[in-house]
Amino acid sequence: MYPTVMLIIQDSTTRALVELILRRHKFQVISAANLGNAVGRLSDGDPPDVFIADSVIMDSSLHISTTLRSHPVGAHIPLIAVTAWNENEVTRGIQSDAEDTKIVIVELDETTVGVIVDEVKEVITINTSDTEPAPTGVASASSEYIDSVAKLEGRLLVILNLSQLFGEVSF
Repeated sequence: MYPTVMLIIQDSTTRALVELILRRHKFQVISAANLGNAVGRLSDGDPPDVFIADSVIMDSSLHISTTLRSHPVGAHIPLIAVTAWNENEVTRGIQSDAEDTKIVIVELDETTVGVIVDEVKEVITINTSDTEPAPTGVASASSEYIDSVAKLEGRLLVILNLSQLFGEVSF
């Protein structure tokens, strides 16, 4: 079975377009036009594997994260916030919730993407010579997102293929 995404996008045209793209890539999609609708849908059937929310909905203190996290079903589901805002608008929105906000900046091809994450434990540099291809025989819906693995100080690190994870990014 393919992963399930809950879209929380206010604009119906944008929501329909993103849903179409996700379905073409075989994701299961649950659509919600607003935060209240999203919370109401959390108890319907199987929970999503990830939330994708339009940052316009998150304008007031980025409260969507705390609202979803306070629901027993949504407490451990990752949230990806997307936006078409310019840099000043994003900075203003993040500063309103700065105490708990962490952003990882990722370069994908010629596009820079900021990903809001729950926690960053450590930032490290790994040389390509210290990595190995992902083990063969690992078969799951998510194994296509694994680029390689690295052994570092007794730890096994899984390195994700972000281009595959985010698909063809075009903004």
